[in-house]
This record gives sequence, C-alpha cells and structure tokens, in this order.
Amino acid sequence: MIIKNHDYYRRKSGSTFDDVRSTSLYGPAAALVAAALSLTLPLRGAGTGTGNTYFVSPPGSDSNPCSQSSPCATPDYAVNNKASAGDTVQVAAGTYDYGSGAAGFTKTGAAGNYITVSCATRGACKIQNSSTDNTTVIEIDSNYFTFDGFEVTNTNSAGNNLGIYVTSSFVNMTRNSGRTNTTDLARTHDHGHR
Repeated sequence: MIIKNHDYYRRKSGSTFDDVRSTSLYGPAAALVAAALSLTLPLRGAGTGTGNTYFVSPPGSDSNPCSQSSPCATPDYAVNNKASAGDTVQVAAGTYDYGSGAAGFTKTGAAGNYITVSCATRGACKIQNSSTDNTTVIEIDSNYFTFDGFEVTNTNSAGNNLGIYVTSSFVNMTRNSGRTNTTDLARTHDHGHR
C-alpha cells in the first residue's frame, strides 16, 4: 500500500486486482486499517437501503422510469436522477460502456440511509471505458454511498487509469474488481470530511 498526501492507492497484481471487500473511506485512521485489512475499513453508521429500488439493464433507456419492467440504461443516471437517501439501484448483468467518458456518481445519501448501487449477479456487471491520459473509469462524489459487486475496466491499451476515484466520505466499496489497464482499483482523496 502506498500512502501519499492522504491519497490511498490499491496496486494491481499482475493484470487483475484483488477483490475489494469493503471500504468506508474517512479520516486519517483509514490508512492504518486499510493496510492491515487490505482496504477493509470499518463501516461507521452504514445504513441499508430501506426506500425505493430502481433498475438498470444494458438494453434499458435513460428516458425510462428505472422500473423493473422499464429499466434505465446506466447506473449513474439512475443514481443521479432517480435515487434518494435509502434507495437501491439494482444493476443487471452486462457491460456498461462509457466510451471515452467516466461513470460519475454525485447524488448523496444520508447517515443511516445510504444510496446503494449493487450488481444483481456479483461480478457480472462490467463498467468500462476506453479513456487515456491518466483519467478514471468511475468517479464517486457521493457521500453515504455503497458500490457493490462490479468489475471496473479500461479497455484502451494505452490507458494508465484509475478504476474508481472517490472524492467523498462514508463510501462503502464491496466485492469490486478491476481488470486490464486500470492501474489502481480505488483511490481516495480526503477533503477533510469526517
């Protein structure tokens, strides 16, 4: 583990990343716990979804209501435009390709009422892009947020990219993996959030 200026890194092993079991990202003590538990940090006040469930599927459309019979097409659209504190976004197996862009999660949950984004079949939901220039595949700017069960991939052979970049606090990342050209599966930046 490399720790520099409150940024926390997870290096890849060969061409894959180890599974990130659970990460709740906050405070300077996170570095010690992350090193000891391979990015498994205590889940302080993590809530479970108690609200609505929204659905995402590759053949869906972001103009749909994100219902089970009319799912949305992208996980970040469902979170940013439909979900509220305590809600769950259930993502169907498949590939969600963001081209040269990144998936960006910005909607914030609340203490005890996290927004949860979960792959319906653990590891069968791939979020990918083909960006270059040391960018990110997924950026999480949401507080009180859980991201569970995804494969994060950059498909560009020239890529030197971050898999998941977290700029917020109280973020739980569970059972995610990175593949191919993502240099770091998870990187955080501490903006003083507690």
